[in-house]
Amino acid sequence: MNSDQIKGKFEQVVGKVKQSVGEAAGDHETANEGLGDQVKGATRETWGNVKDATNTTTDRPAVTTREEAHDTTADTRNSVSRSVENAKTAINDRIDEFKQKHG
Repeated sequence: MNSDQIKGKFEQVVGKVKQSVGEAAGDHETANEGLGDQVKGATRETWGNVKDATNTTTDRPAVTTREEAHDTTADTRNSVSRSVENAKTAINDRIDEFKQKHG
């Protein structure tokens, strides 16, 4: 686990707390900031995942053929792409939940 993954998770927790406190106090600005912090944290965590996936690829034993190198790179790229898409979907779901709750 790298520092961006850790910081991202922490920012998400802080954001959830800030959102809950804002909602409980009827402070929409604080609640919205909390949601924004969660989005920033998820983005940072995802960036950490990208870095981690890239490091995993470079830590593997040397590939023997150009085709193996291409396949390894393509697999890593696809994995990162899926992670980014999953993060985006999760963030958009949270935004939709927020809108429904406060809409």
